[in-house]
Amino acid sequence: MLFYPLLTMISRLEKDSIGMAARVKNYFKTHKITLARRVVQILVLLGITAPFWTYFFGSSAGVIEPMFRYLPFISAPQSEMSNSGGFLELILGSVVGRVFPFLLIGLLFMITLVFGRASCGWLCPAGLFQDITGWAGEVGNVRRDMGKNGHEFLRKVKNWILIILVIILLPALFALSDDFYTDYTQTVLGDFGKNPLGFWSLDQFLSVFIPDFLVATADGGLDEFFSGVRIAQLLFYFVIIILTFYFPRFYCRYFCPYAAVSKPISHYSILTLSRNPAKCVGRKECGMCESVCPMQIRILDENFAKISGEGECILCGRCKETCPYDAIEVSAFSRRV
Repeated sequence: MLFYPLLTMISRLEKDSIGMAARVKNYFKTHKITLARRVVQILVLLGITAPFWTYFFGSSAGVIEPMFRYLPFISAPQSEMSNSGGFLELILGSVVGRVFPFLLIGLLFMITLVFGRASCGWLCPAGLFQDITGWAGEVGNVRRDMGKNGHEFLRKVKNWILIILVIILLPALFALSDDFYTDYTQTVLGDFGKNPLGFWSLDQFLSVFIPDFLVATADGGLDEFFSGVRIAQLLFYFVIIILTFYFPRFYCRYFCPYAAVSKPISHYSILTLSRNPAKCVGRKECGMCESVCPMQIRILDENFAKISGEGECILCGRCKETCPYDAIEVSAFSRRV
């Protein structure tokens, strides 16, 4: 009798451990894509921040940084942790330097035409940050879908940002005289010409603004650190980050200039997702794929052969691993693979 409570407790612990092991096994089985994506995202993050780890640990980790120096998504070339720049940043920088970036535009076009916006879903550090905040929002049960009208309106904002950037920078490219070019770049563009994407880059805010802010705080130099632009940037991204808890990938959806460039090409990408009409039961009976999509794509309104969302799909694969009917498939040239 004395041992009965102990045996009962051991038996219960054993059942709980078996149940926990089964849940863990089931999670790994049903979230293979997400787990693979997290590994890739973390490796890329470690690669582009290798100089920081070299300095911190006094090791030779910095030798791997050049492998990640120029990737399509990065737009934080001023970061002391990562001396790199994305295609769009380099393209705009070439425009300011009066060089038409034929090669860079061609590379951006070809990579996006093949892989779509997979770099947004699998590589982008800002995307990883938003995935974490989006997960926290799901755990806290605060995730929401943007209203249809608001979603359609906000999706255009990133296009307007890109158009404004191009309009401001183009006079430098087509300047006919050296005097006009000098006056325009120094008087009109100023520091903006040196870093056109600086204000609109969440990558740069996380990897440049925040570290500089912490250093200024530690040194007691906040009065010198803050300017009108920096105050506006701090407030802007504070709101953006809060909203990413409620609306997954909020910045990617509505404000990222790289997304504005890549989405029209991504709409015709070779690598894509498709929906098997023989397996999909539709929105009324299921609709789980739409409920988990971080880009709020109306997947069940898309063509069966290609899930694009007008180029907004980031190939994260959440719809595929969530579908209980295994109706979402990876495709190439509109053929399932």
